[in-house]
Amino acid sequence: TTEPRALAFPRRSGARAPRIARVACGNSHSLAVTLGGALFSWGMGKHGELGHGHRFAVYTPHLVKFFAEEDRGNGVVTRVACGAKHSAVVTSQGMAFTFGLSTSGALGYTSLDGAAAAAAGPAT
Repeated sequence: TTEPRALAFPRRSGARAPRIARVACGNSHSLAVTLGGALFSWGMGKHGELGHGHRFAVYTPHLVKFFAEEDRGNGVVTRVACGAKHSAVVTSQGMAFTFGLSTSGALGYTSLDGAAAAAAGPAT
C-alpha cells in the first residue's frame, strides 16, 4: 500500500490494544515493542529472524513468546534492532539476545544451522 495504515496487534479479551513504544525494520521483517515490554514480530521468517522458534512467514504481528515468559528472568524488552535477516533485543535486565541468520558472525555466536536461537549475554 502507498498510504499509512494502522497495524492490529493481538490482545486479550476485553483488553485495550497494546501501546507501541519502538519499531525496527529489517529487509523483510519488523519488530515492535510495547510500552510494557512485550515483543511482537511479523514478516519473512525463513532464517528465524522473527524469534518464534520456526522458519515461516508471519503476516500479522504475533507475540514473541520467548520474551513473554516471566519465569525466564530475562526482564522485559526495552530495545530492538533488525539487520537484513537477523534481529537483536535488549532487556531491562541488561541482557542482549540475537536470532536469525548469522552471516559473518552477525549474531555474535556460532550458529550451526542458522536456526532461531537466542543466546543471552550481558549488554554492554
